[in-house]
Amino acid sequence: VAEKFGVPIAIIDKRRPKANVMEVMNIIGDVNGRRCLMIDDMIDTAGTICQGAQALKDAGAAEIYAACTHAVLSGPAVERLENSAITKLVMLDTVHLPKEKMRDKFSILTAADIFAAAIENVYLDKPMSKLYDGENFFGTKKPAVAQKAPAVLVGVCAALRRSRGEEQSARRKRNSQ
Repeated sequence: VAEKFGVPIAIIDKRRPKANVMEVMNIIGDVNGRRCLMIDDMIDTAGTICQGAQALKDAGAAEIYAACTHAVLSGPAVERLENSAITKLVMLDTVHLPKEKMRDKFSILTAADIFAAAIENVYLDKPMSKLYDGENFFGTKKPAVAQKAPAVLVGVCAALRRSRGEEQSARRKRNSQ
């Protein structure tokens, strides 16, 4: 992903002594003053993602965005995320999130179009690879349905672009004064 965006990569080296317990060992790469994007497949109790975000913040990250496919958000997850160093969490709608768990820093994107296209391709005995051909946010050609395949990344990238645009606008305003 970092290569596609033309940005450096940093890795959070972690260990899991047991389920739902994570210890950050090291951050490999320079995050000082940078806007970071953490990507995970699933957030259950949010301990891992919140500890990782805090480790990035402690290492000097300016902003931390997170994205996941499945937001289970069990137990203390919502409270942990709300109080975490994460600026925005973008998730797919693969797990229903009750209204009482929704927070301002959460964004939900639908996976319905890509699931529907996949089901249709299976039913019609069409290749699945066609879902990933064409133009997307990386600048290559993709059909409209395939643009939703990496929906989490698209949403986070939009948030990052907005944030960067606001930052550049403020900088121009300061420089013109």
